[in-house]
Amino acid sequence: MWNSKPVVAVFGSSQVVDGDAEYEEARLLGQLIAQAGFVLCNGGYTGVMEASARGASEAGGAAIGLTLALLSARETANPFVTQEIRNPTLFERMANFVGLADAFVVLRGGVGTLAEFSTIWNLVQTGGLDRKPFIFVGRCWPKIMENLRQNMEIRDKDLKLFLVVSTPHEAIDILKNHLRKKR
Repeated sequence: MWNSKPVVAVFGSSQVVDGDAEYEEARLLGQLIAQAGFVLCNGGYTGVMEASARGASEAGGAAIGLTLALLSARETANPFVTQEIRNPTLFERMANFVGLADAFVVLRGGVGTLAEFSTIWNLVQTGGLDRKPFIFVGRCWPKIMENLRQNMEIRDKDLKLFLVVSTPHEAIDILKNHLRKKR
């Protein structure tokens, strides 16, 4: 049963496809999450969601897909999801991410990824969510975060609420260090 293991939520682009470098990065991340004994949780559809679930399931791990009822008429969960939890609204889906996850990992993405990481960031900032590992993976993030800091009302202390790393391996090292006591 997965609920005795730490759950790692992964956010990222729905647009990457098998063969893209970002797809392979997400697949590796999913594999490393499963090999570390953690459960992967994501949105359950295409792109990074498919790739990370694929990596987790190929490594013998669990992959929870938090899908949306409003999309069910045109989209189904990817075949690598081992448990689908269908949510009636985006808000309930986000609440499930917050409630299930013991850590959050963010890869490059689009508007959905922006909404997801902004929600988590704001919840941590306001004390609405206890501090949990919150990691951005990839070389794009330092520039994005610096741009946000320069052009929005974001303080240095807000930037200390998460970590930015370059590779999935670095993210897993952090997760192992922070989540090992839950196992």
